[in-house]
Amino acid sequence: MTLFDFGIVVNAFGSTPNDPNWDPRADLDGDNEVTLFDYGIVVRNFGAVGVEPFDPALPRQPMLATGYPVNGLVEIEEWHGAPSVVRVEAVRKDVFESVVFWTEVTAGQPFVRYLPDSGYGG
Repeated sequence: MTLFDFGIVVNAFGSTPNDPNWDPRADLDGDNEVTLFDYGIVVRNFGAVGVEPFDPALPRQPMLATGYPVNGLVEIEEWHGAPSVVRVEAVRKDVFESVVFWTEVTAGQPFVRYLPDSGYGG
């Protein structure tokens, strides 16, 4: 986390996906708005390198094609319009900012994704 990352958040501060200065890289908490919460994540992690994985062999990466199955359905209340793609993240139980695996799914449609058969047990 460097001044470059801080600059991304500052330039997009206060924006949402429909704004001209929107930058999804600045939405660190994934709420579709760049706020003080995103700024706080930069401050707390300033100088850090990478994410702390729950298992050193498992860096932040897309979810696996095989392993422990995770079944889900994401529904957005009172949503009207075309189906929305949302990002589902697997995080450490003890450090919620540490995303280890991620996937994108279409809201309203059941999905199955996979995590390693073994991993962080904390």
